[in-house]
Amino acid sequence: MFKKAKRPDAKRARAEDFRRYTAAVVVLGDIGRSPRMCYHAYSLATQLNYDVKLVGYLDSIPHPLIHNNPHIKYVPLAPPPDRITKLPEMLQLPLKFLWTFIVLSWALLFRIGWDVKLILMQNPPALPTMFVCWIVARLKSAKFVIDWHNYMWSVIKDKSGIDQLTLPRLVEDGSEGKDSNKDTVVRRKPTREERDAAVVANRRKRHSSGEKKERKSLKRRYIEWVYRWEGACGRRADAGLCVTRAMREDLQRAWGVHAAVFYDRPPSCTFREFTLNDKHELLLRLGLGANGQVFDANPAEDTTRFSTRDPSTRQVQLREDRPLLVISSTSWTPDEDFQILLDAAKKYNDVAAISRSTSPATRLPIIVLVITGRGPLKEFYMEKIQRMKMEYVEVHTPWLESQDYPLMIATADLGVSLHTSTSGLDLPMKVVDMFGAGIPVLAKRFNCIGELVQDGQNGHLFDTATDLFQHLYGLATGFPTHCKKLHKLKQFVLDDGLPSWEENWATVAMPILAPNLDPHFERVMAREPADPE
Repeated sequence: MFKKAKRPDAKRARAEDFRRYTAAVVVLGDIGRSPRMCYHAYSLATQLNYDVKLVGYLDSIPHPLIHNNPHIKYVPLAPPPDRITKLPEMLQLPLKFLWTFIVLSWALLFRIGWDVKLILMQNPPALPTMFVCWIVARLKSAKFVIDWHNYMWSVIKDKSGIDQLTLPRLVEDGSEGKDSNKDTVVRRKPTREERDAAVVANRRKRHSSGEKKERKSLKRRYIEWVYRWEGACGRRADAGLCVTRAMREDLQRAWGVHAAVFYDRPPSCTFREFTLNDKHELLLRLGLGANGQVFDANPAEDTTRFSTRDPSTRQVQLREDRPLLVISSTSWTPDEDFQILLDAAKKYNDVAAISRSTSPATRLPIIVLVITGRGPLKEFYMEKIQRMKMEYVEVHTPWLESQDYPLMIATADLGVSLHTSTSGLDLPMKVVDMFGAGIPVLAKRFNCIGELVQDGQNGHLFDTATDLFQHLYGLATGFPTHCKKLHKLKQFVLDDGLPSWEENWATVAMPILAPNLDPHFERVMAREPADPE
């Protein structure tokens, strides 16, 4: 009798386990530094009941929410050997392509089961990722979806320093057209006369130019080849997501690729407002860490440079003489012009040094500039900052655990984004994180940033170091009690909060990423097995 009472529950549990299909999320980058794809993995596991395989390089560990989820597993890839990176560039490219092709193909074919129903890949990089994912998806009868973050061809073009590049498009831009790339790239379908003229011109260049120009010509051809293959493979996908409206339109015009706009949004469980107690505890920890003297933590008295806790009531209060805490996240690469921030900081320091105002309404506070991120140019810029010897701007580059990063952003008063786009069509996720944590942002102006930052409402846009300095000066004056402009921006961010990642994902991404299954097969799988005789 007891045995029969338990059997239906066991049947349902077996049926539910059997219907938990596999999804492969392909990053082909550092998994821990690819938050959008990690959030995809979490939502696939929690909202669509997939067993998720995160495929990529495991250079850093994602947020504990992803790392500790029992239905999310890593499939780490071996990076190309160091000996390849030491070869000349023209040898590196084909060898890296071949290495990635073999390693990724092996992972998707043999390290992920044949029950996979979805392959979701991040682009860039497009090649050979797109081709491998498409082939494996067809072999395993899985849905193939591309999440377009940017274009591989535009990233290569930017690194190669090529300004003008004529690329074919399926639909020509009208006279009013899209001007996202008007300063760097002209993309339209060339006429026959133009092609003939280009052939003649290229022949003349080959005869008259030296080895350097010949290499540049090869780079142009390589970029054109990547552009064509990126479009051809993109059209093979079953569906697509992209990060802006402008990118959706560009995909349609350039290659005839259709994608749904899925904006980056902050997960409600990570990037949010935190209590003063949480912020105080973080500042105490950072103050005791390496180079944490800018926080002036005193655990014995339970105080920091920014906050203090009453010993009797245990209530935390912000200090009225605290500095302005500004945060910026950078990749420390040439893609972001970090010099703009340094020049603006130097201008602010010089003005604050001669201001000498003691009135709370007009005084300029010290700025503590917290910069997060890793990259190849970090040491170069840190040496430069030390030589600047600023008195009213203090720079700190703490190492933050993944769970502390959202709290550090929420602790700041203002964010700065230096992100620009090689294509002019993607948006900085760091700004989304800052809005989710409830702080306004000063962002570098480029074509699509207006889809996220509303100038004068939730932040300001800047073009030059002088623009950035003027915004810093205007928002910092009278901090913390008489800075009406800063309070107005912050209040708008709090009142007009972005929808959460979960809400946006359920509306836009879930219908696209749900498994495609034969209805009859579903009915058979859902049916409880007959009782044994």
